[in-house]
Amino acid sequence: MRFLALLLALPISGTGYEIPKFLFGDFVACPRIRVALAAQATQSAQAANDAFRAAVARQPKNAELRVRWGRLFLERSQPGDAETLFEEALEIDPKNAGAVLGLALVASETFDRKAVELAEKAVQLDPKLVEGYELLAKLAL
Repeated sequence: MRFLALLLALPISGTGYEIPKFLFGDFVACPRIRVALAAQATQSAQAANDAFRAAVARQPKNAELRVRWGRLFLERSQPGDAETLFEEALEIDPKNAGAVLGLALVASETFDRKAVELAEKAVQLDPKLVEGYELLAKLAL
C-alpha cells in the first residue's frame, strides 16, 4: 500500500517520474482525488474521508468518486454509509459495475441473498470485473 501512496504522490506529467496512465487512467488527474487515494492507501481514514468529501463537492456528478468513497467506508466497517454512497453512484450512473459490486459486498457481509444477484449483475455490466467473480466464488462456498 505504501508503494501505491508513493505512486499517487508523483505528478501526472511534466517530469521523468510520472504516474503510469494505464494504472489509473485520467481518474487521478484531480489533485483532491489523488490525495484521497493516497490517504486511503496509507490507512489514514479521516484524511481520506475529508479528501473524498472535498472531491465530491467539486465533482458532484462523478459516480466513480462515490464508489471509491463507499469502498473506504466498507473497509472501515461502516456498511450503512458505504451502501448510501453506492446507491448515490447508481443514481448518477445506473450501469456502474463498481457501485453494484459495492452493494453486493455490503449484502454479503450480512449473508443477504441479494449478494449473489448483485454480484452477477456487476459481472454482467463489466465482464472483466475480477472482484465480482471472486465474490461469486466466495458466496458459492
